[in-house]
Amino acid sequence: MQINQITFMDGVAINKAHPGSFFIPSDDDKQAVALGDFVKIGSVFPDGGERFWVMVLKIKENGIIVAAVANHLTTQHLEFDDVVEFEFKHILAT
Repeated sequence: MQINQITFMDGVAINKAHPGSFFIPSDDDKQAVALGDFVKIGSVFPDGGERFWVMVLKIKENGIIVAAVANHLTTQHLEFDDVVEFEFKHILAT
């Protein structure tokens, strides 16, 4: 299922606000992400949020990453294998 209307955690902004405790991959590490790689992102919903792993399916020319949710979540908003789209700034771990 293609999922739209999701707000993702902005890892860059969180890192700037908390540089001593919230670490993210370097820009070089994020730019090295390729098809089939797993990256961690996080969703934000009114009733909470969750960090989770996704498998990269495609990287569009405009830099949007298309990925499939790669683990089971506690949130009711996303499920295993749902397809999401996000930007490099949303990558929290590689």
